[in-house]
Amino acid sequence: MMECDLVAGFTGFPNYLVTVWNWRTQQRLLALPTGVLKRKQIYMPSQTHMLLCECWGEGLIVWEVAQCYKRCFMMKRAKEEVTGWEISDPALVGVCWTNDGHLYAIDSLANLYSVISDGIGMITNLEWSEDLQGAEKPSICSFFNGILIYGPDQKLRLLKKWDSTWKVVWSFEPDDSVVRLISNATYELAAMWTARGFLYKLVGETEEKIDVVLYTYRQRNIVKIQLIAPDFKHLATMNKTGELCFYEALSGKLVLRKLVEGNDINFQGSPVDPLLVIFGEVGQNYGIGLFTYEPGLGLQKVGSMCLTHQIVSQVVFSSTGRKLVAVAKSAGHIFIFELSEKYKLTLVRYAELGRGLADSFLMKVGEAMRSFNLILFSDKYFIGERIVCINADSGKDNKFAGKMQGPYSEVVPLAARDCALAVPHLSTHMHVLRLSGVKGKTVSVKMGPVFESGHDLKQFRAFCNGNALLTFGYDGAVILRKPDAPEKYDLKLIVSHRYESGVEQALIDSNSRYIVHVGGNGTTAVTVINNKHEGVLTELSTDIRTEAPDPNLFEDSAVNIITIFNESEKNYLDVVEDKRVREETLEFARQRAEVSRGLEAIQERVVALLESNLAAPPLHRLPLSSFNLHVERTNERAEEEREQIRLQTEARIRAQDTVTAWIKSQCWDSMITPRIKLFSIFSHYHVENFAVLPNQREVWPELQLTEALRTLEMENDADVFRPWEEHTPTPAVEHNQM
Repeated sequence: MMECDLVAGFTGFPNYLVTVWNWRTQQRLLALPTGVLKRKQIYMPSQTHMLLCECWGEGLIVWEVAQCYKRCFMMKRAKEEVTGWEISDPALVGVCWTNDGHLYAIDSLANLYSVISDGIGMITNLEWSEDLQGAEKPSICSFFNGILIYGPDQKLRLLKKWDSTWKVVWSFEPDDSVVRLISNATYELAAMWTARGFLYKLVGETEEKIDVVLYTYRQRNIVKIQLIAPDFKHLATMNKTGELCFYEALSGKLVLRKLVEGNDINFQGSPVDPLLVIFGEVGQNYGIGLFTYEPGLGLQKVGSMCLTHQIVSQVVFSSTGRKLVAVAKSAGHIFIFELSEKYKLTLVRYAELGRGLADSFLMKVGEAMRSFNLILFSDKYFIGERIVCINADSGKDNKFAGKMQGPYSEVVPLAARDCALAVPHLSTHMHVLRLSGVKGKTVSVKMGPVFESGHDLKQFRAFCNGNALLTFGYDGAVILRKPDAPEKYDLKLIVSHRYESGVEQALIDSNSRYIVHVGGNGTTAVTVINNKHEGVLTELSTDIRTEAPDPNLFEDSAVNIITIFNESEKNYLDVVEDKRVREETLEFARQRAEVSRGLEAIQERVVALLESNLAAPPLHRLPLSSFNLHVERTNERAEEEREQIRLQTEARIRAQDTVTAWIKSQCWDSMITPRIKLFSIFSHYHVENFAVLPNQREVWPELQLTEALRTLEMENDADVFRPWEEHTPTPAVEHNQM
């Protein structure tokens, strides 16, 4: 609050309170329930008066704060939300205070309302309205002696009041959607924040002459970050649309921006080399692209490979940077590569595990680097209860033996030899797994210590490099430990607000100087954790750079657009299938050639025999039918068919004899049991010798009644045996009586 020692704050779920503190004495003076249990509320303080506005759509509360000696008072004036059958007012989407202490608000159509007190509560009056069409969300702020409004038609207007009428004195159409408008304490400067991350500064001498100046750029909706090796001074970020940006980690200066073509784009950085692996979908296939980054040269493509038609969702490097695994988690496909010092990829093993994967990591166990894949679901095992191990050096399968407590959602290799940190599913504990591979093809696991992670919620993840272990989760906390995962942690930082959906990813540089994290709301922040470090003190001696970036970085030209791999390139599975088909075709051609050569040899021998037979005397000459090589095979086949027919006939005769014997014993040759009428039987017999009615037990009473009625009907019907004749109706004659 301006020119005051008081600080007011609002808290949300579960306790919706308004709290007033004295920042000098650090005392809490008031804590009152707001009575509004709603999310996404708008809180706006007045820059000139001790007034606070709390807005939630149709409802609104103005809190007036009064400071007395050692006491503080608050007055509440509310605009109640209309319920029931009463006519409701339009929902308010933005509020602002003017320099004279007046409160204004706008609705979803950018209609301007003044909010005034009637002595008891707050009421709204329509001040300015135009028929603005569009789908943009409006925004409002005070500027000079007027009000700046961004309307749904994607146009910025400055309204100024002349006498009792509001008029538009300045308008501007930005290139991007505006997310928010905000002004400074004196209302002489305004800032415009756009959806793409541009921050514009609005300055001017009067309301009619306003300049819109690009101030800085901050990427929005970030989903992935990575520190660039080997010095870890540059930070690479990527948002949902595949926009890749490179910043100086401590100064925040934008160095490079690239737009990656494709869908489901993501990337992973090497822990030892300035190398980025960008993976995603191009056309109908998924693949990877290798790019090197140098501050002076920018991003250079050094290799690519089209892998599969399944979604490649994870790429993992080994601690040495010489092994690489690309994983399609949903399909259970993994590609294990060996990476040379010149960044050449060599495929070691392709495996189809046939199960969904929860996580994959590379770790050196024994003398070999091995790929561990955590099974997400299986017919036999539950989530995170089984790990598939493959030798990344030879590509052979390894048996994974031992018992784990599980289920695990993530496993991270530690700096200690043959040790890994397992993150249980829905738990606040951490498990240390001790692995050993002394038996060659078998990797055994034993449970190590189990201890508390330090997080308040049962959802967290882990990151480990050679110098530090980080755990971060939904509670917004980042916990720092030694890389060997001791039970006691060194530092716990709350780096994210709880309404920002926690921390999605956290990284730390190789010297443990600063932590970089991505919040659930898509924002990135850098937190310095060791101010005594000389390098950090030198780099932080200057202010954070907020100069305007180079406009050429944001041009959608071929220079700023990169492709992961060629869209017309075939994926690895198609290449393998084409190779298999080609090899089979060559094998079939070879076999056909061998058969043809054999037939030609046989043909030559037959011709020689026929010629010698013709040259023989008539007495010794054989008939031509003797040279028909197919006659013997035809005779054998006919003999087999006759034998099959004979066996089938004998089987039918035996079955018919059995049925005949049963009929004789049950129907004809028995005088004690009542006779039976056979309606159907599955044979060639049809028995109808004794047409005797069934006994009373086998006939329903309803059928007996129907039978009796039908008998009477047939006896009394004289035309029952007469032929059918067509009946033609004759028209009736109507007699009208006068």
